[in-house]
Amino acid sequence: MKHCLMSFASISVLMFVSNSASAQWIYQANESDFGDTGVYVAISAVENYGLGLRCDGDGANIVYFTPEKMNTDEVATLNAIKVVLKLRSDKGEVTEIPVGALSQDDKLMLKGIASNELITIMKNSKKSISVALSFIGKNVHEAKFNSTSISKSIDSLQKGCKL
Repeated sequence: MKHCLMSFASISVLMFVSNSASAQWIYQANESDFGDTGVYVAISAVENYGLGLRCDGDGANIVYFTPEKMNTDEVATLNAIKVVLKLRSDKGEVTEIPVGALSQDDKLMLKGIASNELITIMKNSKKSISVALSFIGKNVHEAKFNSTSISKSIDSLQKGCKL
């Protein structure tokens, strides 16, 4: 739990200090003091949104943080319908990732499986990564993240996670 909270705290700090001109990707490793699998995160933020890759003993995930307030009942309703995170690197093809909704500090967070293909698409981004949450035929919570330092951050994540 400590590792999870530290990762979310990192994204909160990034979201507080970032803007579209200065956003970059950072890497954070939280090794276990008890021999358990560590938690490794590559994250970025722009305005009130955060995007990251996170891995631990359960594999790699993509996470998307939004500013929308959402309680557990609203999260359950959202999870009852098909929710997709759309991702586009450098105006290339759109990749759709099925995601589940969570409430983190009463804010909407989405989490999905990060395949090796998705990680490679993100790592190879040269300019920007655009994302949007899609459900019931509508795109909402669209944000564009600068790709500054993304390759280095994901390289570190892959080494830490042994991906």
